[in-house]
Amino acid sequence: MELQRLAGNAAVTRAIQAGRGDRPAASAASAVAVQRYHVVASDAENYPAKQKKKFFGADEDLSADDRFFVRQDADQDGGFYAEKDPPTARLAYSGRVPLTVSDNADLAVEGGAQPKHFFATEEKIKESVELLKGRVKLVKTKRYLRIESEGRERRLFEVVPQTTLLENEQRGVEARTPQLCNEMAEYVTGSRNIHSASTKYWYIAGSVVDELRPGRDYASRIKRALEGNDRDAFDQLGYTISRNFQDLMAQHSGLMEEMLQQLGFNQYASAPGIGYSMTTMGYGDEAQEAAERARRTHFDYHYGAVVARSGSDFITMENYARDKNVPTQSSGDPLWYFRMYGTAQPEQSWHRQWAGSGSFRGAVVSFSVNP
Repeated sequence: MELQRLAGNAAVTRAIQAGRGDRPAASAASAVAVQRYHVVASDAENYPAKQKKKFFGADEDLSADDRFFVRQDADQDGGFYAEKDPPTARLAYSGRVPLTVSDNADLAVEGGAQPKHFFATEEKIKESVELLKGRVKLVKTKRYLRIESEGRERRLFEVVPQTTLLENEQRGVEARTPQLCNEMAEYVTGSRNIHSASTKYWYIAGSVVDELRPGRDYASRIKRALEGNDRDAFDQLGYTISRNFQDLMAQHSGLMEEMLQQLGFNQYASAPGIGYSMTTMGYGDEAQEAAERARRTHFDYHYGAVVARSGSDFITMENYARDKNVPTQSSGDPLWYFRMYGTAQPEQSWHRQWAGSGSFRGAVVSFSVNP
C-alpha cells in the first residue's frame, strides 16, 4: 500500500460528520417511493417476450432463440477463461434465464450469474450514456424484452459495452477491459478518485471505533501516519482498529448497526449515481494479516462501476483479479460482467452480497466512491 498516496481526504471527514457517506445529491428521480427489484423465474408464465426491432413491418419474434442471453460460466476448477492465449471467456447461451428486474421495470439483467449484457428502456440507456465519462460506451442493439408492468408495456433493449484497443472498436462479448477491479472501475467511470477509497475506509473504521470506545483518537492518529508515510505506525494502528471494529461487531452489534445506518455505510448505503463506484474493503488484525500474507485467500477490496440506475436499484459493470498468469491486469481482459443490486432491502445490497461471499476478512466496510 502506498501510504503517501492515501493521505488527506477531507471529503471523508465531512461525510462522516454529516452522517451520510458519499450519497449522490437528491433529485426528482431519487425521491420516488422505495423500490425493490424482483426476480422473474425462467419458467414463469409472465416471462418477457423476446423480440427484435425491425425498421419495416412487424418486429421479429425471437421466442425460439435459444441463444438470446449470454453469460460467462466457470469450469469445474472455477476458471472463467476458455483460452488464456489469447484470453477468451467461457461463454454460455440460453433462451431463458432468471431475470432480475428493477421495481420500475426499466432495467433487467440475468440474476445469479455473470451476464455479458443487460436490458434497459431507451430513456435509461440515454441517461447512462450521458453520465458515464469513462472509456466504455454503452450501445443499444435491436433486440429487446417486452415487459408488461402495471398495465403498461415496456421495451427493454439489449445493452452491450463497446471499448477501443489500439484504435480498434470491440463490441459485446469482444469488448476488453482491465482485469483488476480498481483499474476496471476507473476505466468504466473515468474517475480518478478510486485510490482515495483506502483512506476513506480507515477513516470510517477509525471513527466508528472512536465513537464507541472514546479516548483513543484512532481516526486522527491513522491520518497522521498516512500523511507522514509512517509505515510502522500505520500497520500497528490498522491492526488495532480492525481488531476493535471486529470486537465491537461481535459484542455490540446493535450499536454498530445503528451507527453504520446513521452514516449510510454497508447495507445502509444509498443507491449510488451513474458514474460512481461501489466498494467493499476488509483488513484484519495482525494475526489475520499474517495468515493472509501466507495464503492469499481473500480480497483486500472489490469495486464495481455503476452504469445504470432506477430508483434504489442499480447495475454495475465489474471484473476482478482472476489469474495473475493472464497478462490482462490493466487491459485486454474478456471477463467483465454486469450485475444488479438494490438498497431497499438489506439482502439485495452490494454489501450483503459481497461481504457474505466469504471473500473478505477482518473489519469489512462497504461504501460508494465519487466520480
